[in-house]
Amino acid sequence: MLHRLTLLALAAFWLTMSYLLWRSEFRGKGQLGSEVPVEVVWEKILTAPDNSNLEVRQGRKRLGYVRWSANIGEEVATGKVASEEFRPDGMIKKLAEYTLDMDGSILFGEAGRYRFYAGGRFGPKFHWKQLILRVHKRPLLWEVQGSAELQEVKLLAADGENRWEQTVTFEQMRDPERLMRQLGGPAMGVLYSNLLGRQPGLAPLAGPGQRPALKWTAHNDWLQIGYTRARVYRLHGSLAENLEATIYVSRVGEILRVELPWQIVLINDEIR
Repeated sequence: MLHRLTLLALAAFWLTMSYLLWRSEFRGKGQLGSEVPVEVVWEKILTAPDNSNLEVRQGRKRLGYVRWSANIGEEVATGKVASEEFRPDGMIKKLAEYTLDMDGSILFGEAGRYRFYAGGRFGPKFHWKQLILRVHKRPLLWEVQGSAELQEVKLLAADGENRWEQTVTFEQMRDPERLMRQLGGPAMGVLYSNLLGRQPGLAPLAGPGQRPALKWTAHNDWLQIGYTRARVYRLHGSLAENLEATIYVSRVGEILRVELPWQIVLINDEIR
């Protein structure tokens, strides 16, 4: 009798654990796991051991590629940057900043293929220090540089023969409609007022030294890779009602998949 009760107890325990494991491993699609601090996921992304090479697609159409590279900068206790070749014994390394570089090539329909570079420097608490975006297709070039230290944004446009530059302060950016009128004339001011200025729930731009204005949330989740499912982090960001992004990140910080508006998807080369 005792033997049968023991077997029944073991069977019940095994069935219960199997069910709990199955529910954890194969819960329905779209059902998120436990919430994770956003800072934890961003730190993994910015300290990932490998770069992320992503193919850009819109539906079945291949638009281009993106290479995502993140690094950390260190300083010693004296406050001066030290190289790996010469670092005195006993000096304590301290995180100084994160750097992010993203470059690639995108096809814009009949306009052709454009190359781009985007990069940034962020403090230990992810507050931005410097941002840059450069888009070019010879002989055309557009560049935007933002500096939290100088509290200004530099705009550049060139076509090989002509060059246009403008510096805008953060103070001027607090009134975007007026700024658009100054840069592009009354028509640009009206365009901003009728389009961007009326976007519901549009988040304001981040100020000097602040985190980006996107509202991010992070959860544990699963991602189907071939015939297997892998544990991942899922980042979801929202700038406006119809401007959302979802990023799937491996447990070591590698970008696996990015879902953007207009059915644009970035897929890591390792899982295609």
